Amino acid sequence: MKKRNQLLFVGNFLQKHRGSVGIAQKMTNWLQEEDGITVPIVSEYENIFYRFIDIVKTILVLRPKRIFVDTYSGKAFIITVAAFCTSWITDSSVNCLLRGGKLFEFFQQYPLIVKFILKKCTCYSPSLFLIDKFKNEDFKISYLPNPVRLENFKYRREEIKPFSLLWVRSFDSIYNPKIPIKVLASLKDLFPETTLTMIGPDRGLLNSCKILAKELGVIKDVFFIGIVPNNELCTYYQTHAVYLNTTSYESFGVAVIEAASCGIPVVSNNVGEIPYLWKDKKNILMVDNNSINNYVSCVKLLFEDHNKARKISEQARDNALSFDWQIIKPTWLKVLNNE
Repeated sequence: MKKRNQLLFVGNFLQKHRGSVGIAQKMTNWLQEEDGITVPIVSEYENIFYRFIDIVKTILVLRPKRIFVDTYSGKAFIITVAAFCTSWITDSSVNCLLRGGKLFEFFQQYPLIVKFILKKCTCYSPSLFLIDKFKNEDFKISYLPNPVRLENFKYRREEIKPFSLLWVRSFDSIYNPKIPIKVLASLKDLFPETTLTMIGPDRGLLNSCKILAKELGVIKDVFFIGIVPNNELCTYYQTHAVYLNTTSYESFGVAVIEAASCGIPVVSNNVGEIPYLWKDKKNILMVDNNSINNYVSCVKLLFEDHNKARKISEQARDNALSFDWQIIKPTWLKVLNNE
């Protein structure tokens, strides 16, 4: 690979702090499995001040020819600012990987600084939703989809627990973890055996979710699992009947693709990237505005109509396969080789 020692990936590499592995960390791990590829990364600091200093210091020391920086909204945008400003000293080219469903809203709040940086960088995004939102701005964004290593998410539907719901996200307001609990409570009158498994790290809402489950009388039917290593999630996807995706924003949806690869039918809020990658009633069921009643109706359909659930499962798997690492990898290698 040309100039392989002149790359630097800048982002949040926080596995040791948060347990979960972000897409940038997965990508760099996979790339380093390729013959002769070395991909330095920064930063593993969780504190945003230390992370900023670490990014600046690393760029100054390594003086990489090309910097690939994960670009998110909010406070996380400071990562892009740090890489961009330091690149002027090291004469490095900056490649922004635009992520996060709230990025366009952030741009609308701070248009001058965001546009100033993005116009001077080479921009890529795995999100057709974001590309569409930015289409009228005077900078170009090339499509570069996130890959998923589907060898770790095999299609298997032989041991499904009946009437079981699954939710996999952080207990954070952006992912609306209380909605699946309310859906469960509403389903109990129709399907008393219904259970809900919730997987993910606490970002402040875990305790309030437990309180809500007690108030609604379903605490015995909610299983709070905590953090599960990514390579072990398949056992949950393969054995549950329906996956609920209740996020308010979605810039790509790796978790949805992983779930679909294993064959679990997905019911998702119709937001962000979801309608760009999936087709309602064909390979997914979509809900508008996170409506509890609509979630209940969709789950009821899947619980009762096994033929419909099977068709959605099979077609979702077919769609997920197009994002497999072995298919997406050549595109990424061309970008890294600057071809």
